[in-house]
Amino acid sequence: MKFRSVPALVRMGTLLMDQWGHDALPLWRKVLALEPENADARHAMVQIYLERVTNPAEYEVHYHSRLTPAKKIALLEKGLSELPNAPELLLALGIGYLEDNKQGKARRNLELAAHYAAGKLAILDGVLHELLHVNGDDTVRELIPQVRAIPGLRPHFWLDQANRVFACELGEQRAASFLDEAVAMSAKLRGEDSPATMLLSAFDICYGHEAEQLASQYEQVLRSQWATSGALEYIDALHAVDPNSRKNSRALKLLDRAIEQAGKAGEPGIADMARELMGYIKRPPMPDPFDMDINRLMDIFANMDKEDFDAAFRRRL
Repeated sequence: MKFRSVPALVRMGTLLMDQWGHDALPLWRKVLALEPENADARHAMVQIYLERVTNPAEYEVHYHSRLTPAKKIALLEKGLSELPNAPELLLALGIGYLEDNKQGKARRNLELAAHYAAGKLAILDGVLHELLHVNGDDTVRELIPQVRAIPGLRPHFWLDQANRVFACELGEQRAASFLDEAVAMSAKLRGEDSPATMLLSAFDICYGHEAEQLASQYEQVLRSQWATSGALEYIDALHAVDPNSRKNSRALKLLDRAIEQAGKAGEPGIADMARELMGYIKRPPMPDPFDMDINRLMDIFANMDKEDFDAAFRRRL
């Protein structure tokens, strides 16, 4: 049966997308043949190509071997031949070339992704970070004003960028530039995005990644300008934590005071940070995996909720 109705093809394509082992690409190609600018088809095809690159096991009916960087690049280039200038595919292709140690091609595709992103924060989020892997600092600086202008942007976007810079060991000064963006953006904000919260978050990130000089700079600002916000009690508590102690009574008392001070000062973000740190301190220590049966260890991991997992593996005191 030949479908020539675009709505019918879209419905069929959507159904096939939810069924394992079925290839919906031919249907979406038919939609584009009938309506070259059909947004549903373009979005679906982008998602299919990205899924096949990131989760090849899900498509082992069609792809039997592991996708090497070269195979990923070939697949993404095929996708771009059907969907020219799709920023999501350009971003993925830039990462593919980075994995293949072809920095020049990686940078060109990342810059193209930024050009065609049309203000899409999800694309620019990835582009800003990946450009730093190919020494694209000048392009990052050019993009920052464009990102600043995106409606609904919150300072936490810049905190996340800084965290990823530290995680990839791309340099403290690069991280500091993003942290400073978060602090600057918070200048006229209140609540969870207040200047005191952003400064404390910047301190917390630097402290966690052992960037002592940067952490000290943010701490000095907090001590001189935000002494009654609860931030100082939080900092003192963090310094007082002994990872080898099960009590940490002094740190917990300081965090109680931080929550009290933050409440009086109208700083809910700082109060939330204090509660999170308090919860981390109160959790029982993780068992030594080398002293445990592997099945028992896997059972513990399988039953951990996201908060516990993040606390155990991502936070560094």
